[in-house]
Amino acid sequence: MLRSSNRSRFSLVAAAALLAGVAGTTLSAGVARADGGASSATSAPSGGRGADGGGRHGGHGRRGHHDLLQAALRLPDLTDAQKGQINTLEQTKRAPHVAARQAHESLAKAVAAQVDAGKIDRDQLKPQLQAVISADAAVEAANASALAGLHGVLTPAQRTELADKLSARMAEREQKHAAREAEKSADTAAKTGPAGGERGGPWGRALGLSPAQEAQIRANLKAAGVTPPARGSFEAQAQQMLNDFKQPTFTAPVATGPAKTGRMVDMAQAALPVLTNAQRAELSNLLRGSQNQGGQEEGS
Repeated sequence: MLRSSNRSRFSLVAAAALLAGVAGTTLSAGVARADGGASSATSAPSGGRGADGGGRHGGHGRRGHHDLLQAALRLPDLTDAQKGQINTLEQTKRAPHVAARQAHESLAKAVAAQVDAGKIDRDQLKPQLQAVISADAAVEAANASALAGLHGVLTPAQRTELADKLSARMAEREQKHAAREAEKSADTAAKTGPAGGERGGPWGRALGLSPAQEAQIRANLKAAGVTPPARGSFEAQAQQMLNDFKQPTFTAPVATGPAKTGRMVDMAQAALPVLTNAQRAELSNLLRGSQNQGGQEEGS
């Protein structure tokens, strides 16, 4: 069990992705399911918290759009009028983001209750899942509108400067990621338990999962038709968006697909039969405790 002093560090996205390391998924991309659900992550690359930015909407935070606007405000030759227009674009996104945060918190609370009961029932979660899908769609529309608005506010030279800066930042992040992966590969033997499979990152460790538990959770996810996306697919989409942003005409991409919405449910469903009673209680606490973090998401 985690000490209470550590619990405040966990947000909704942490609970939703507590097994991300086990499943081999990333938060920046969607999860494809055997039922045909699919998602595409088309947020712009983020400046400081990864491509998805660790948004608190269960992988939905879309920090990329926020950071693109914030990065634009740091362009050296912006006029006061442009700054005012960009700030207005930020303001227009607030209400949809607040509603989405609340919807995700409601889903997390409902999943926590089912974890307490010892069974994940997707049918019972349909109202909360649908609310999240609707709220996410509203956020995606608001994000796309803001991004298109930003394109119109900036001059061609400013659009190119902004896109090139963010492309370079994204490439630097990828280099660091590749270096970390190479370091991990060199030390795989030390991280591999008797059940096989590398230890599952911080969220796997948060619940104190054994290698055997992690292996079983991966098997449960595979049996349910949940497959991890390729990391490179998100980066390619983000780079394409930045290339498009430099053009005279621009249509802002909109992420689609309810599969992302069900990611937290997929993870909980795969993990629940494997967890001990203490681990189930900790998972429930993570989900419920995440709601205390929601107020920090404003304006993302």
